[in-house]
Amino acid sequence: MPVWEKAKQIVTVVFVVLFFPVVLLFVLVMKLTGNDKADLSKEEVLAYLKRMDDGEVDEYGWDDFVNVPIKNAELDEVREKCFEIWTEAKNGYLVSDDDYRLNEKGEEEIKRLIKRVEGSGI
Repeated sequence: MPVWEKAKQIVTVVFVVLFFPVVLLFVLVMKLTGNDKADLSKEEVLAYLKRMDDGEVDEYGWDDFVNVPIKNAELDEVREKCFEIWTEAKNGYLVSDDDYRLNEKGEEEIKRLIKRVEGSGI
């Protein structure tokens, strides 16, 4: 085996042995301290919902919102409903499986979520 191959293996093993525990510790600390959740305000969630209602958010914008839990439990329920809308096209909220535009049912659901958040005492 060439020397550079052996060196490459050693570097890989050292990297994995040192890096993995550090990452694992970091993730554990984040989970235990609750820092793995977004600290979004009512207004920030409303801004996402209104952009969704206006058809301004593409799949990446939705992905940013629906895949990061929110610290506030009530707002997180709204995020989870949005996750359901966007990830389960078969439930009838999207125009089609590969199109991220809302159909009429999806638009109505977003409007209900907007009213829910606007009427909440958060």
